[in-house]
Amino acid sequence: MSARFRRSPGAVVGVCLLLVIAVMAAGASWLAPESPTAIHVQDRLLPPLSVQEGMRHWLGTDALGRDVLSRFLVGARISLFVGLSAVAIGGSLGTGIGLVSGYYGGWLDRVMMRLGDVQLAFPFILLALAVMAVLGPGLANIIGVLGVTSWITYARVVRSEVLSVREREFVQAARALGAATPRILAVHAFPNVIGTVVVVATFSVAGTILSEAGLSFLGLGVGAGTPTWGQMLADARDYLTNAWWLTTFPGAGILVTVLGVNLIGDWLRDYLDPRLR
Repeated sequence: MSARFRRSPGAVVGVCLLLVIAVMAAGASWLAPESPTAIHVQDRLLPPLSVQEGMRHWLGTDALGRDVLSRFLVGARISLFVGLSAVAIGGSLGTGIGLVSGYYGGWLDRVMMRLGDVQLAFPFILLALAVMAVLGPGLANIIGVLGVTSWITYARVVRSEVLSVREREFVQAARALGAATPRILAVHAFPNVIGTVVVVATFSVAGTILSEAGLSFLGLGVGAGTPTWGQMLADARDYLTNAWWLTTFPGAGILVTVLGVNLIGDWLRDYLDPRLR
């Protein structure tokens, strides 16, 4: 694996980009010059590298005088946490449903897939907006919405894989020997679909981060008092012409994170494909 990884420039670049973002997110409490919510109205809209009252604002300040670097670092932590948590919820839920639905088939399969069709009939952004409007902004709410609404992607992919796996000789042999269904799913079916799930989950992290940014931009994200990259973009939309740094840095953070995840996802897709080995 290591040799193939080193021979893939895209994967190396992707890991490096994500490592930089992860280090910034993990060390936000120590790297941030001050509290991301500290307001200094007298220092509003200072450009990058400005020095005010002995303090250097490396990425400038926003319309309320809050340090952009501090908000950027804390926003990285929250955006990554939302992305990873929502993918974990959606991946676990969808994988479990896909395993059961694909293995048993019949009426259970039809019911689960029709529920998925009903969910897919609604545009995601409208469904998320409706749920968030009812529940209200909040970290737990947005993670739950993004996680629960993404289960169908995993369920359909896993179901298609299990439909093939359940007819193979080793599964039929385990069934003939009297192996319980949970054991067959855990020991024989799941290991054969985990590669596909990992690839789907990798790409979903990028999509989830973008979805969180979009909902935060519309005011239905984590909450106005909590800095995220999407919230920073929402706060900066009235200052596009006279404060370019307010949108450039959070936008660049989203770009770099999504690019890194997609590069790693491309490599994982090729690495886990037995036809390319």
